Amino acid sequence: MEHKGTQTIETQRLILRRITPDDAQTLFDDCFSHPEVTKYLRYPTHQTVQDSLDIIGVWTKQYEKDDFYHWVIVLKDENRPMGTIGVVSHNKHDACAMIGYQLSERDWGNGYMTEALKAVLDYLLLDVGFNRVEGMYAVRNPRSGAVMRRAGMQYEGMMREKFYCRAGYQDANVYALLKSDLAR
Repeated sequence: MEHKGTQTIETQRLILRRITPDDAQTLFDDCFSHPEVTKYLRYPTHQTVQDSLDIIGVWTKQYEKDDFYHWVIVLKDENRPMGTIGVVSHNKHDACAMIGYQLSERDWGNGYMTEALKAVLDYLLLDVGFNRVEGMYAVRNPRSGAVMRRAGMQYEGMMREKFYCRAGYQDANVYALLKSDLAR
């Protein structure tokens, strides 16, 4: 495995790039401050744009590390930030990464997150060299599972009360994609 950090990735409709403070207002307005978007995430819904600037500041400092992977998802045609996707945690010994993402509610149902996730999975498995990328989502949030399925990830099971968020303790479904799955 060779860590390469957060490199720009381009797809048919999207640009995945490093997040900057200039993205804060749009991400706050469309994503971070929306209770439906953040309902099953582990951080609180942002109350002010300063909350968004604070977390973006944490992320931008992490870009100095070559093992940090976090992108803002930008819609090419509008040059508009619409969400984020990134590695929440990883284990170098096992070459395994956990992925997480969020997308503005107005952009749900257009296949954008599936497109972003496929691109990130390819980058992490083929370019960086992770053996396994996994994701989990609250059972009560089946749309997230549909994204993982459409991106080619395989269902592996359910863990009871796996994580706590604003909506309380959540049972989580787990999906994963292996490097060897891409060869099939």
